[in-house]
Amino acid sequence: MAFEFDRDSMSRQCLSYISRGMVLAKLHGIWPDGRCTCGNPDHAVGKAGERTVGKHPVGLDWGDKVAVTEDDVCAWIEEYDRTGVPFNVGVLCGPRGGMIDSEDDDAAARAYRESIGMAGPETPTWTSGKSTHQLTLWDDALKGCKGVQKPGGLEVRIGAGGKAIQSVLPPSWHWSGVQYQWRPTLSPDEIPVAPTPRALLVALVNGAGERTSSPDTREAPASSTCTLTSVPRPRRVMVDTSGTSLPSANTSRGVPAAAGAPGAGRA
Repeated sequence: MAFEFDRDSMSRQCLSYISRGMVLAKLHGIWPDGRCTCGNPDHAVGKAGERTVGKHPVGLDWGDKVAVTEDDVCAWIEEYDRTGVPFNVGVLCGPRGGMIDSEDDDAAARAYRESIGMAGPETPTWTSGKSTHQLTLWDDALKGCKGVQKPGGLEVRIGAGGKAIQSVLPPSWHWSGVQYQWRPTLSPDEIPVAPTPRALLVALVNGAGERTSSPDTREAPASSTCTLTSVPRPRRVMVDTSGTSLPSANTSRGVPAAAGAPGAGRA
């Protein structure tokens, strides 16, 4: 059933992301009747704000309350067990998160992705609604860029310029009723995050394409944009895929057992 919250899948995948060094943001979820858990009456499927349903973070200060340890994820699960309020999850982009997300949602963006060689790199890739997302590594050449840029129609969430920006991850629900899913053999459990292709770095640093704002960003003073005709080719960084927790970030605390959650079926 669309918008059915799977507690075990969410906890398992979030803990896996944490073990691989991802920084996570808790997002509002979607009630079974299509309403966003944020409570805004316009944020519901079929209403004017439907495109924001399940996509925006919980709290205005969400960038300061991201999950970086197993304890943080366990607190989310415990809150769900107490309240029955479902949630989605996103990955923090930018220098702190160490990654950027490139999303195509039309033929022009997909053609541009192919033209710069991003159809080939093996890197964590997932689908959402009609879009395809790819995670690639943050590069310091992007420090002078804005939070979101759209070279060739490809929407790239960079997270630079003093903004906190996230991208929604599996197993979250999209407002269209489609669940975010990893492409076969291209989940973070199966493949490391690849460097951002040089051609995309050049396009972003030179400010190619339209810059845009997003409801999941938090504004801060913008930095200046530098110009670059080429960038150093980044070194590929292997991400820990052992399935064990990172000792520097995580604790040994386990995920609490499932419990009856009052209000879980609230319409």
